[in-house]
Amino acid sequence: LVPMLKLCDNLTDIQQFMLGRDKLVLKKCEGGYNGDGVLIVDASSPIDVQNFIGHNEPFICEEYIGNKREIAVVFAKTSLEMV
Repeated sequence: LVPMLKLCDNLTDIQQFMLGRDKLVLKKCEGGYNGDGVLIVDASSPIDVQNFIGHNEPFICEEYIGNKREIAVVFAKTSLEMV
């Protein structure tokens, strides 16, 4: 199963993606995909995502249900502000 890709370049997009999800797995991405900087984030705590973005952008965001990867989101390198 190929994960769907969605570009999220602002906090609103991120919050929309987080709705209805229990946790997200964030992986730092520099010069290609790698697993450095892995962080499991509570989807009900967008400030955790905000903090990770500020220090590790750009990065890959994946949702796992059981052991199956359901979706992957690539966040654009951008300056985000809490609203």
